[in-house]
This record gives sequence, C-alpha cells and structure tokens, in this order.
Amino acid sequence: TYYNIGLCYVEKKQWDLATVYFRKAVKDNPLNGRAQFDLANTYFVMKEFGKAQRHYEKAAEIFGHETPQGRDALMNAVKVEMIIKKIGERGPADQ
Repeated sequence: TYYNIGLCYVEKKQWDLATVYFRKAVKDNPLNGRAQFDLANTYFVMKEFGKAQRHYEKAAEIFGHETPQGRDALMNAVKVEMIIKKIGERGPADQ
C-alpha cells in the first residue's frame, strides 16, 4: 500500500511525500526492489545523490546484477557516482 501511495505522489510530482511513502514501503519490506529503485529515483530528483546511489545499489542487489532491472539500477548508481564526483570537483562555491 505504501509503495502505491508513493507512486501516486510521483504522478503529482510531490517528491517529498513520495519519498515518505517509499521509505515506509522499504521499511516494511527491505527486499522490495521496486520500492528501493523508486525511492532512489525520488532522491535523485530531489538532488540527494548519496541517498539515491545507496538505494540504486540496494535495488541492484535485490534484483540481481544479471537481470535487466538489476543492470538498470547498477547503471543508475554509477551515473549518480559520476555526478557526485563532478559536483565535488567544482566545490560548493561553484554549485
């Protein structure tokens, strides 16, 4: 139920509320790969890149690295890592 409510808030682009419900879904079932992946997506939109990367990595582990969903999650984790490095190189004054 929490996951579905989170999806409704994504449709409305209410990222803060979507995050609340995806976190509840993950807490209730930490092995819910879709909830982990969509939580990562909301963190990404909110520019909370460290949290996004962690949840993409968790989703990849849950789905398995050899599945299409796992590869997508792993690819997103790598992209976020590159963003984090790029932001770190610019420094806070340039952001």
